[in-house]
Amino acid sequence: MTTTTATAQHLRTIATTWGDLEDALGAATQAGWPPVSLRSYLAGLDQADIEEAAALRAMERSPDQIGQRPIPIRLDITD
Repeated sequence: MTTTTATAQHLRTIATTWGDLEDALGAATQAGWPPVSLRSYLAGLDQADIEEAAALRAMERSPDQIGQRPIPIRLDITD
């Protein structure tokens, strides 16, 4: 049997049994990447990062507030 004949026979077999092959595979369980569980996990991490950044921003002191603020360097080191 030559390669061309074998190829034609294989293609014919696939074409005639395509419906059975689809039934054997069943429905697709995953439609995209990343998987749903990973996608929700990553979304949770993103949300936690957003909440943490908002909490840190709330703790910062606004520069327009009146009062003494600590200087960003240690003066005893620079003397």
